[in-house]
Amino acid sequence: MTELVFMIPELSILILTVFALFMRNKTGIFIIAFVLLGISIITFFMSNNINGDIFLYEESIRITRITQYMKVLCLGMTSIFLIFSMCYSLENGFVGLILLALLGVLITISSNNFIILYLSIEIQSLASYALVALNRRSLTSSEAVMKYFVLGALSSVFIVYGISVVFIFSQQMDFIEIAKIFYPQYPDTVEVILCPGLIFGLLMILIGLSFKVAIVPLHNWIADVYEGANILVTTFISSIPKVSVVFIVFILFNQILSIVPLQGLFFCMGVLSIFIGTFSAIKQDNIKRLLAYSSIVHMGYMYSLLGAGCTGIVRESSILFYISVYSITNLGVFMLISRFPDFSLEKIKNIKKTNPYLTSVFTFFILSMAGFPPLPGFFIKLAVLQDIVRMDFIVFAFLILIGGVISMFYYLYIIKSIYFSSNMKMSLTSENKGGFLVCVLATFLLIVSILILI
Repeated sequence: MTELVFMIPELSILILTVFALFMRNKTGIFIIAFVLLGISIITFFMSNNINGDIFLYEESIRITRITQYMKVLCLGMTSIFLIFSMCYSLENGFVGLILLALLGVLITISSNNFIILYLSIEIQSLASYALVALNRRSLTSSEAVMKYFVLGALSSVFIVYGISVVFIFSQQMDFIEIAKIFYPQYPDTVEVILCPGLIFGLLMILIGLSFKVAIVPLHNWIADVYEGANILVTTFISSIPKVSVVFIVFILFNQILSIVPLQGLFFCMGVLSIFIGTFSAIKQDNIKRLLAYSSIVHMGYMYSLLGAGCTGIVRESSILFYISVYSITNLGVFMLISRFPDFSLEKIKNIKKTNPYLTSVFTFFILSMAGFPPLPGFFIKLAVLQDIVRMDFIVFAFLILIGGVISMFYYLYIIKSIYFSSNMKMSLTSENKGGFLVCVLATFLLIVSILILI
């Protein structure tokens, strides 16, 4: 019975998914959104009673305060996303696929077993493939889903292969049991016993997981998928499933298996993502593709932070702070650009004249993503640099700082296109209904991202 209490979010989402299959009106979406909000509130209050780690189902599920916090974040963002989606005409099965992906996200967050981790990631991945494919009338969408599915299947092969290698060398599937092989005398001493076979298996798993977050060099799919997918789908897959994978990478490779040989790999992938993502974004004219490369840069910041953590545990607050602010800001940005008449930067010039409030909120989000003080994005990047410097990686901190300064260019170019371009006027999307609701939801997200600083 105790196990079922802590699995309330997952069981509730499973029931709601079945209900969504028979739902045909927007009233049902509104009800589901508020049920999700209620579940997030219950989960939040339940987390206050958690002290230490709670293991369920033969230690395959791990419940802690930070896993519950992540569930609250994902449930809350999905609730806001569903309310936002009511402004648009939805394909049959859209809400059900969103909830199915959310179920995979919640299980991923609590995973303490490689089999559970793999199955939960596949649940959210298959739902994401189906969401991208919903726009059947678009040729670019069809091309995007084919690339997404094929490369996604390849990443799954890496994960399964890695899990097989780990099992061969450890005869274990639970994260904690595998950690005991590296740290047999923990907590008496932190002496590490390196096992090349296990490290190779974990490397294969890391490669598969890194594809899901589009980190360099596993990033080639993301711009095409963001551009080809419907704006609603792009809004969802860019925010919620991605942060759950980043979180489990943090749990697996920093809190449980903090292994020094992987440190250089995290740093290389992180710094390369910052620079390659930045220079790729500068060349983009489509705002969806630009934001896709922007997300690569932000993943680079998080991987760099994990690289520093391989010689000492990174503060939980740093990575949770970054995940929270980035995911909320990203959700708000995509919600607002859904109101743009076109996703080409050349065709949104001077759009401020049609809706000054929307463009004002959008500007705050963009400046926050760029890292301008005193907005939340500045403080999350500052927290990353502080942790990296604290670990004495001064050179890497300098490179990340240079990359961050260069990345401001394309964010400022977006603002220039909106405010300071030619006098050509553009109206907002013809689907005007719901414009006020989108602005209200985006403003709420902006306020939440600021409150996280407190």
